[in-house]
Amino acid sequence: MESTKIIDRNKAYWTKRAPGYAAINREELETDQANRWRTELCSRIHRHFPDTLRQQIHILEVGTGPGFFAIILTEAGFRLTAIDLTPAMLAAARVVLSSPAFFAISSSAIKQTASPPKLILIHHNQQTVCVSAHARTY
Repeated sequence: MESTKIIDRNKAYWTKRAPGYAAINREELETDQANRWRTELCSRIHRHFPDTLRQQIHILEVGTGPGFFAIILTEAGFRLTAIDLTPAMLAAARVVLSSPAFFAISSSAIKQTASPPKLILIHHNQQTVCVSAHARTY
């Protein structure tokens, strides 16, 4: 029951912050920050999949927020499914980019993807980005 309260508080917090956080992300997409992230992420992904075309790599992004990384990775040519706990964040992401599949977090959201992801990108505490190439099946 305590975990439900934590999830509800988290949703309420990010629902309230969604418009401002999304605006910051949209501004960052217009700066060199987005290019630096694109270069770094593409480099890391290429190290894991050196002989795979970008459009053949399906990425599951957990905690997409307003879609900063989803936008960068989709524009770089990867296939993407993005999930988040907060519907307001997903709505903000859809405003900027409609091509990846954006879902609220649930196991059924992952099962709705056309193919299992080869890579999982996880965000935590707005600072840590973890790229895992161990996603082969659910």
